[in-house]
Amino acid sequence: GSVASDVVSKTPIPLVILRADSRAVTEIARILVPLDGTTAGALALGLAKRLADATGAQLTVLQVIEPIPASFYASASSKLRFTDEDWEIAALAGAREYVGQLAERLQAREVTATGLATIGDVPTTIAQTALDNSADLIVMSTRGRTGPARAVLGSVADAVVRQAQPPV
Repeated sequence: GSVASDVVSKTPIPLVILRADSRAVTEIARILVPLDGTTAGALALGLAKRLADATGAQLTVLQVIEPIPASFYASASSKLRFTDEDWEIAALAGAREYVGQLAERLQAREVTATGLATIGDVPTTIAQTALDNSADLIVMSTRGRTGPARAVLGSVADAVVRQAQPPV
């Protein structure tokens, strides 16, 4: 395991992780905030808002919907009424509404913000969205799992740190 991952899992304060091959950050003009609907995500959004207030940065609030594997539908009952496409369309519509409302609330507090929802592999999509939107920083939460839980469940935040160009 990584020392940085160990510190992230144990620290009670926000921490910025910068990969050795990342570009230097000279200003913070665009912040990407991936959310998963949890309380921890809301705390990350609050921190991002404070950073935006201090720097004048624009926030992009992102929710990524994981596609349902086709194998799930192949093994599901024939009475299943929704196809994977139906589920993904409904989930995406809900995610768009969620991030749209958050962006509106931020705008009401004089923060330039947009909401974005998409379907894809979560860490890869976050990293690509950061690149596509020229994000200077990604602000996200982590559940701080360690040991067997992390080995089994993985860590989206860890995967984003390993893939994304901007600091996380």
